[in-house]
Amino acid sequence: MISAMVSTRSISLRWPLLGLALLALALEPGCARLRSFHKDDPSAFGTDTAWSDRGPDETSPVGDLYADLATKSRPRPGPEIIARKLPSLDLKPVIDESRPLGESQAPAIILQAPIALPTITESTTRIVAPIEIRVPPVGQIGLGTVLAETRKALDALATYQVKMTHQERVNNILNPVEDVRLSIRRAPKAVRLEWPEGQNKGREVIYAADANSGLMHVKMAPTLVPLPRISMAPDSPLATHNSRHPITEAGFDTIVASMEQVYVKSRGHDMSLGVLSYEGLVVPAGKAKPFHKIVRVTPTQETWTVFIDPTTHLPASVQEVAPNGDLLERYTFGDPILNAPELANADAFDPDGRWGPQKGLFQRLARSPEADKSTATH
Repeated sequence: MISAMVSTRSISLRWPLLGLALLALALEPGCARLRSFHKDDPSAFGTDTAWSDRGPDETSPVGDLYADLATKSRPRPGPEIIARKLPSLDLKPVIDESRPLGESQAPAIILQAPIALPTITESTTRIVAPIEIRVPPVGQIGLGTVLAETRKALDALATYQVKMTHQERVNNILNPVEDVRLSIRRAPKAVRLEWPEGQNKGREVIYAADANSGLMHVKMAPTLVPLPRISMAPDSPLATHNSRHPITEAGFDTIVASMEQVYVKSRGHDMSLGVLSYEGLVVPAGKAKPFHKIVRVTPTQETWTVFIDPTTHLPASVQEVAPNGDLLERYTFGDPILNAPELANADAFDPDGRWGPQKGLFQRLARSPEADKSTATH
């Protein structure tokens, strides 16, 4: 009986004690993780409380007790704090309209798309607009005045010699830059090209409209095995395979006549040859003095730029650029010798007089039909 009473008393005391123990455990911070199971979005283990479970002051422990205690001294930064730390970013809170109204949402941070910087490349085949300095005009200078002065200066010449630097694009391949000495007799037309330096040093080309049936004659540069002189028609494929122009177009006359034709037609409202404009006195890049700048835009949108020396009134450079910016050709002229006595000599444009007579198989490598007809009538 006593044992039965003791057993009944032990049982009656055990349940209240067990209830007190469970209550104490529930109030311990170590059991705070149990509360997270009552939330819609429980926090991951070891993480801070989600922004949606915090109060208005961003530090109020209204969610996970474990996370609140762990980060009590280190409040989680809000969007305005991140924006202050990252001023270069465009931070925009985005609200998901698909979630029910009244449900707390964490503002998402949207970063602005990265800006692609242009890649700077240098191309030797395309033209970049040079830095030019414009000079205030002196008096009334216009396109007509500049062309008239150029024509007057050119017509005062019988012969001239200039150093010419040229580069041309042929068959879509930009040829290397070449330096030659150009000698011209204006009437009858005669041309002499000499290569004083470089890998073609010693090479010469002579053309005279009134001699040797109008053939062009080529003396090759010296080699271990001497090459014979070559004669050919100026318009033969062999003569024009690495040039955009035949030798008959060499010199200032072609440049000036082309500008005059465009100018005359445009004054009559005929734009079939393009548009010609005068852009004033300009100091080109790399030059120490101003030049008259004339620009021609062709009907096919090629752009010609001609600089006229205001001292000699003769062309100083000519450049043609394709619509896509590719350089098509460029000629620069320097150190002019006007009415040179040497060029008035009878042998100045005579291949036999300069190189000695040449006979044999290579004398007539290529001929034009016009040259054959001329030979037959003599």
